[in-house]
Amino acid sequence: LVQPDLRMSPLVALGSITALLLLIFRWIWSYWRIPARWFESVGSLLAALPLLLSVAHLHALSGFQEALNLGLLGAGIMSFFLSLSRLALVQVVTLCVWAVLAFTAGASLSWLYYVFGLFAATGLKVHSVFRKTELQKALDRAHFEIHTRESVEHDLRENKERYELVARATNDGLWDWDLKKGEIYFSPRWRTMIGAEEGEVHGQPEEWFDRVCPQDLGALRKAIVKHLEGESPHFTAEYRLRHQDGGYRWMLCRGVAVRDEKGRPCRVAGSQADISDRKWSEEQLYQQAFQDELTGLPNRALLSKRLERAIDNSRQSGKPCFVVLFLDLDRFKNVNDSLGHLLGDELLKSVASRLLKSGLSMETVARLGGDEFVLLDFNVANERQALRIGNRVRRELNRPYLLAGREIYLTASIGIAWGRPDYRTPTEVLRDADTAMYQAKLRGRDRCEFFDRSMHSQAVDLLQLENDLRRALKHDEFTLHYQPIVSLQGGATTGVEALLRWQHPRQGLLSPKQFLWLAEETGMIVPLSWWGLREACSQLRCWLDTINDASALTINVNLAGKQVMQPDLVPRTLEILEETGLPARHLRLEVTESALLRNQGGLTSRLSQLQDSGVKIHLDDFGTGYSSLSYLHRFSFDALKIDRSFMRSQLLKSGNRKIVEAMVELAHDLGMKVIVEGLENEEQVSLARKLNCEYGQGYYFSAALSARRFGEYLRSQKTVRQRRNLVSIRKIS
Repeated sequence: LVQPDLRMSPLVALGSITALLLLIFRWIWSYWRIPARWFESVGSLLAALPLLLSVAHLHALSGFQEALNLGLLGAGIMSFFLSLSRLALVQVVTLCVWAVLAFTAGASLSWLYYVFGLFAATGLKVHSVFRKTELQKALDRAHFEIHTRESVEHDLRENKERYELVARATNDGLWDWDLKKGEIYFSPRWRTMIGAEEGEVHGQPEEWFDRVCPQDLGALRKAIVKHLEGESPHFTAEYRLRHQDGGYRWMLCRGVAVRDEKGRPCRVAGSQADISDRKWSEEQLYQQAFQDELTGLPNRALLSKRLERAIDNSRQSGKPCFVVLFLDLDRFKNVNDSLGHLLGDELLKSVASRLLKSGLSMETVARLGGDEFVLLDFNVANERQALRIGNRVRRELNRPYLLAGREIYLTASIGIAWGRPDYRTPTEVLRDADTAMYQAKLRGRDRCEFFDRSMHSQAVDLLQLENDLRRALKHDEFTLHYQPIVSLQGGATTGVEALLRWQHPRQGLLSPKQFLWLAEETGMIVPLSWWGLREACSQLRCWLDTINDASALTINVNLAGKQVMQPDLVPRTLEILEETGLPARHLRLEVTESALLRNQGGLTSRLSQLQDSGVKIHLDDFGTGYSSLSYLHRFSFDALKIDRSFMRSQLLKSGNRKIVEAMVELAHDLGMKVIVEGLENEEQVSLARKLNCEYGQGYYFSAALSARRFGEYLRSQKTVRQRRNLVSIRKIS
C-alpha cells in the first residue's frame, strides 16, 4: 500500500487482510469445536502466509528505512515470547500510538511493519497457548480416564471377591441366563449340588430343565414366565432336581430379570439352594401334625381339614355329598387290661390294616385316638350303600386276630352320619356320628346305627342332666325318702330303707332310675353314696332319740358298686357311725349281686370287718344279675332280698312261684333272713307269709315317705299298737 511500485503489493495487502481476519475469527471461535478443528490445519497455514510475504518484501527493500522496518518487524515478532496479558498491553499501546500518528499523518512504513509484526506475534502466541491448553486438557482427560478405569477395575475386583465370598458363604449354586444368546452360566457349586463334574454340565437351558422332576417342571416354568412378563418383581420356585446318582434333591430357586431400555428382559440371574433337609423336616412335622403315630393313618387334625372341604362342597351343592362312619371297638379295654398295652397297640395296627384292605383308602380312614376310627366316603348315594360299607367293615374286623399265640375276636359298633348341607363345622359331623355309635352300643353292639335328630336331643338332654347332677351335689338338692320294712308275722315296722331322691329345680322330684345310672357312669355315685349313708345314719339317730318305741328300728342303705371298690370302705363307714352316734347294730348295708361279681378281690375281707363291727350285710336284688350262686358260700350275708320282679301276679300265676320258693329255701339253708320287695296287694303278702319270708316291703305297707312324714308314720304305728293292745286287754278282761 505504501510503495505502489512493488509488484507484490496486491498480494501482500491480500495476505495481510486475510491474516488479520483469521486472527480475529480464531480469537472469537477458538473454543467452538467445528471452527477450531478447521483452524488447526488450514488456518495455521494461512496465518503463516503474511510472515512469508513480509520476509519476501523485506528482501526487496534496501536502505536504512528498510532496516528500521526489519527491526520493528523483528521486535513485533519477538513480542511472541511475552505473556498474553503483557502482549495485549503492548498491542493496545501500539495501536493507540499508531492511530495517533496516522491521524496526524506522522505514521511511517516502519510503524505499519511493527503493527503487522505485533499482530502476527499475537496470533502465534494465541495459537501456541490454545494448543498448549488443548494438549493439557487432553492430558487431563486421559489422566482422568485412566484413574477412572483403575477405580472401576478396583471396584470390579472387590465386587468379584465379595461375590465369590458371599457365594461360598451361602453355599448356594448361582446361575446367569443370557436370554438373547440362549446360554446359561452355572457356578461350580450349582454343578456340585447335582453331583456333576466340570465338563458334564454345559451352558444350555436344557441342562437345567431336563433334570427337573416332571411333576414340578410346569410350576417352575410358570413362575419364570410370570416374572419375565412383569407380573411379579422376582420369581421363587421349589422343585426336585435329579442328581447324578438317579435320585432327586429338593431345590429352592430365586431369580430376577435384567431388562433393556425398552423394558424387555435380556437376562435372568439367580441362586439355587438345596432344601432337602428342610423338606424332610417338614415331612416329619407333617406326619406328627396330621398322621397317627401308631397306625400311620390320618389323625383328627387332617380329618377335620378334609371334613371342612366336604362340608363346603355339600353346602354349595345343597345336598349331602359325603357320609361319615364313626367306628368304636367293643370292649377293647379288656384287651389292654388282660394282654397289656403293647399287644393292644399291635391289635390297633392290625385293625388299621384291615380297614385299608376292606376296600378303603388312606383318604377315607382316620384314627381319632384310642380304639376310635372314622371312615369318610364321598361316593355313597344312599343309606343302603353306607350300611353295606359298615357291614363289610364289621365282617372284616370280626375275623380272629392272632397275637402272641392267641386268637382274639373283636366286634365294632358303627355310627353313621350323612353330610347334610346344614353342617357348619367338622365337630358337628363327628358329634352326630359319635352319638349314633353310642346308640349302636346301647342296642347290643356289633351293629350300625344311622343318626337322627332325636339322638342329638337326647344327647343334649343327657349333657344337661350331667351338669345338673354335678350342680346338685354342690347345692344339696338331694334328699332321702324312707320306706318301711315290716315283719310279715307280727306286722310291726322293724326297719326302714333309705331311698335316694333328687329335688330337681325344674323337673321336680326325680326317682333313682332317672339319674342314678348317670351317676354310676360319671363316677359321681361315690360321693353321692357317702352323702346318703351319712344322712341316713343321722336321721335314724334322730328318730331313736325322739320316738320311744323306735329303739329297735334299723336302717338299710344301698352300697354302690364303685363304693364297694373303695379301699377305705370300712374305716369311712365306722367313722360315719361314730360321727352320727348311731350304733353299728342299727345299720344294714345292701350290696347288689352285680357289684359282688365285679369286685371280688378283697371284698370278702372288707365285708367281714364290717360284720365284725356289728353292721349287717344284706344281698339286694337277688336273682336279677348273673344268678351265680357260688358267691353265696364265699360271702356270709345276714339277709337276702328278693327283687320285686319275682312277685308280679302274672309270674306267680304262670307256675314259676317255685323259683321264689327255691330262693327262700336256699336263703334259710344258708342261715339268712328273707326280705321280699314289691309287695303291693294282699295276695302277694299272703304268698310271702306262706313261703316263710320274715320281712316284706312295698306299697302294700307304705310308699317311700319324706323324713317328716315317716316320723309321723312311726308315731301312727305306735298309736295303732296301743289300740290293739287295749282291745286285747278288754277281751281278756
